[in-house]
Amino acid sequence: MYINITKSETGDNKGSSGALVHYLEKENRMKPENGMENKPERWFNGTTNDIKPHEVRTGIDRNVAKLGRDDSKFFLINVSPSHKELAHLVSKYGETGQGKS
Repeated sequence: MYINITKSETGDNKGSSGALVHYLEKENRMKPENGMENKPERWFNGTTNDIKPHEVRTGIDRNVAKLGRDDSKFFLINVSPSHKELAHLVSKYGETGQGKS
């Protein structure tokens, strides 16, 4: 599994998260190709699985208690499991991730 955290020097994470949220929403705005279904990816947290993009941005941007003007406000973490790891997770938890009955 490949995991990395985008460096703050290249991530521009000292201001609003609006540009990042907009960038990550790009696939939800794309039209399906070659007859493939376009299922939008949803934002989620520990309790909710369908958070609206503007709620994500305002939630991140308002969470600045005790941060200085030049402090990093958020980080972009990339988690890329291999095909083998994905197949194992699907076999163990199913396509929806809710597990087998």
